[in-house]
Amino acid sequence: QNKIFALLLLLGLGLLLYGRVLGYGYIWDDIIIFQDRTDLMGPFSWAVIARPVLPDTSYFRPLVLLTFYLEFWFTKGQPWLSHLVNLSLYLLNVSLVYTLARALTARLTGQVRAGLSLLAALLYALHPSISETTIWVVGRFDQMVCLWLLLASLLYVRGQDRPALRWGIPVCFLLALLSKELGIILPGLLFVLYAAGQPVEQGLLK
Repeated sequence: QNKIFALLLLLGLGLLLYGRVLGYGYIWDDIIIFQDRTDLMGPFSWAVIARPVLPDTSYFRPLVLLTFYLEFWFTKGQPWLSHLVNLSLYLLNVSLVYTLARALTARLTGQVRAGLSLLAALLYALHPSISETTIWVVGRFDQMVCLWLLLASLLYVRGQDRPALRWGIPVCFLLALLSKELGIILPGLLFVLYAAGQPVEQGLLK
């Protein structure tokens, strides 16, 4: 019950903070990527999602571009849907931060665990840097790579008791790389989780 209440609190706070984005339009790079790309409303091909995100760049982010293509295919470029997807990703990431924090604090007492997990999720949900990736549609690259990094981290931690879950980590790694180049940090992130979970007498700093 406490977990459900905390999640509802976090989701309600997120909607209160960013729910108004559903009435926003496209700005800045959104216009270049959406309004100037008529191929997003044409027949689908690999070239539509594999081409560089911006002119004169080598950014390869086909997974996010696929979501843009599907949006335009369904709505012909209505910004409310783009903002709804970004808002949903933000809320999902907040929930994943909370769930990951609970998994990392599983050995603590109930109230301490609940408090630390809620604090971690609140710090993420309220951090000023998150506002740009949530309000700005192009921020979806960051939201999606964060989604797969969080999910891979959760699978790693939960996999200590259920090793079969860790088979999902390579899939998350691939999806993170197809969302944004930042996905390359996942091995380092998993190493940090591994090192943090080692007892002092068996740890790397022995």
